[in-house]
Amino acid sequence: MDLTLRAELHQLLEEHREDLISKHMHPLVQRISKPLRDPTKLFRNFELLSEHQEIQVTDQRQMGKGKEAIQLLFIETTRVIQSKHGSSRQKDTICVAAFPTKADWGRSLIRPESFLDKLAEFFSPCEHDFEEYREFSSKFCCFSNDVHKLRSGLSTAITQLFLGTELPVAVEFGFGTCVIRTENSVLNPAPIVEMAEFAMALRKLIV
Repeated sequence: MDLTLRAELHQLLEEHREDLISKHMHPLVQRISKPLRDPTKLFRNFELLSEHQEIQVTDQRQMGKGKEAIQLLFIETTRVIQSKHGSSRQKDTICVAAFPTKADWGRSLIRPESFLDKLAEFFSPCEHDFEEYREFSSKFCCFSNDVHKLRSGLSTAITQLFLGTELPVAVEFGFGTCVIRTENSVLNPAPIVEMAEFAMALRKLIV
């Protein structure tokens, strides 16, 4: 990502940070040539956002040009937290990256593997491992409704991109869209910058 684009992204995040603090989410000037159609409805179908009971896309921005172009979407989320004292609603605004793709990966999810994943895999294997990408398979969980489409989509360059980032990034394919997420909030913008760079690099590699 060039310095000008990085500066624009930081400025965008700072504007949203001030909006969140002041409780006034003013719409930003759109700079999108092809915005995702009805993104709130679309994202309700994605596992990456399933822990939130309510989501609402409040802003879309385009970053990059041509084959590197991605959408940054700011999503107001509501999560219901249960405790012995009852339930409470936790609100936040997160950012995900997305881009449309004609490549058919089926419904696939790739995310970092945790200790609990390794334990679950021992008792009840449900993820897909790839002998040709051993290091990648040892560090990432891959789930898909069509393992053959997932295998066809993967490449050495794509698996190396995942292995080369220190960001705990998760990627989901479905409905002609690729969605990229990492744990972030507009109050903590640093991971969003790295996520945007990862998304732009991934888009260039997707055939």
